[in-house]
Amino acid sequence: MLDLSKIEAGRIEIEPTATDLAQLLTDLHYVLGEAVRDKGLRLTAAIAPDVPRRVIVDGRHLRQVLLNLLGNAIRFTPAGAVDLRVGIARSGRLLFEVCDTGIGIEPDALEAIFEAFTQTRTGAQAGGSGLGLAISQHLIRRMGDQLRVDSQPGKGSRFYFELPLVPGPPVDSRESCEPAGPTLDARLAPGQHLTALVVDDSTVSRRILASLLESAGISVMTAGGGFEALELARRHGPDVVLMDLRMADLDGLEATRRLRADAVTSHIPVIAVTASAFGDSRRAAREAGCIDHLSKPIRAEALFASLQAHLDVRFASSLQLPAGEPEPEVDLPDGRGRAIAARLADALALGDVTDLERFAGELETGPAGEAAIAERIRRLAAGFDFDGLRGLSERLAARGERTDA
Repeated sequence: MLDLSKIEAGRIEIEPTATDLAQLLTDLHYVLGEAVRDKGLRLTAAIAPDVPRRVIVDGRHLRQVLLNLLGNAIRFTPAGAVDLRVGIARSGRLLFEVCDTGIGIEPDALEAIFEAFTQTRTGAQAGGSGLGLAISQHLIRRMGDQLRVDSQPGKGSRFYFELPLVPGPPVDSRESCEPAGPTLDARLAPGQHLTALVVDDSTVSRRILASLLESAGISVMTAGGGFEALELARRHGPDVVLMDLRMADLDGLEATRRLRADAVTSHIPVIAVTASAFGDSRRAAREAGCIDHLSKPIRAEALFASLQAHLDVRFASSLQLPAGEPEPEVDLPDGRGRAIAARLADALALGDVTDLERFAGELETGPAGEAAIAERIRRLAAGFDFDGLRGLSERLAARGERTDA
C-alpha cells in the first residue's frame, strides 16, 4: 500500500541507468528458481540477438515489475511453462513479454485486474493483496507505456509492455572477462560460515540480494529500513552488513555512522549498496565508515569478491573452468557427444534454463567426461550465456562427427 500511495502521489522517482539485461534475468532466476522447480514448471528466458546487452532503463523498477509478473505466472500455472522474452517491437522500442500456460483470466476481468485491491475469483481464492498488478501498471506508465494482457481461460496469459530502446555503454572488456576471484556459482568453502544483514527498503531488492547470498551458503537476515537495521545489528551481531544508501526512514549513511559509533556494533563491517554510479556516493560511503561500495544491479561475482577481499572467508566453485576457455577434451562413447549436443540445442531453441539445469544434473551422475560437460553447462546457464552454450553444442556435435568418422 505504501508503494502504491507513493506512486500515485508522484513520489516515486524514475531513474534510468545503464542496465545489464542478462544480469537482470540472472537476478530473477535466482529469486524464482526454487518456486519453479517446486512446481515442476519449465522457466524460459530469452533475449533476442538484436537487443543490446546494456540499455538505459530504470532497472530497479523494471525488475520489480518483471518479478511481479513472473511470480503471478508461476502462481497461477499448475503445469507447463512460464516464458520471459525480451525483444524489439515493430515500433523500435524494447518489448517485454511474460507468457504462461496457466489457468488464464476471465474476459470480464481483463481490465479490472489492474485496479488496486481487485482480483479475479481464482486470485482471491489464492490469497494476496490485489496490489501487484496495480503497482506494476503505475510503474510502467511512469516509464512511458502501459501494461497490457491477452488471456483465455484454461489456455494461459500474456502480459507485455514496451519501453524506449536507448542502448547503454558497451560492456567494458575488463567486465566481460571472468574475474580472478569468486565466480557466479561460488559457495562458501567447506568449514566457512558467514551471516549477513541485508538492509533495503525495497522488498524486491532485499529478496534479490538475499537470494544471491543464500545461493552461496550464507545465512541472511533482512531489515526494511535503517532503524530496524540498527536493532538487528545490536541483537544478532552479523558478520557483515550490506547497506542500501537511500532509504526513507534513516538513510544508509546515517545508519552506518550510528553502527560505527555504537561500541556493540562498531566492529561490524558495512558494505554500501546503491543505484548511483557517481564517485560522490562512493566517497560519502567511505567517509561514513563503509569498507566497500557495490552498485546496483549487483553482480554476483562482484559481491562475492568484495566479501572475500574484506572478510576472513573464502569461496569455492565446482566449476573451475574460466569463461572464454574451451571446455576440456573428454572421452565420450560413440554417438554420445552428438546426443548431448542435440539435447543442448533443443533446450537452447526454447531458451529453457530450467531444462538446462535438469540436463546438467543428469550428466553429473554419469562418467567423468560427462560430469565435466555438466559443469560447463551449469556455469554458462547460470549467466544466461546462450552464445556460449550454443558454441559448446556445436563443438560437441563436431567432435562427435570426427569420432564417428
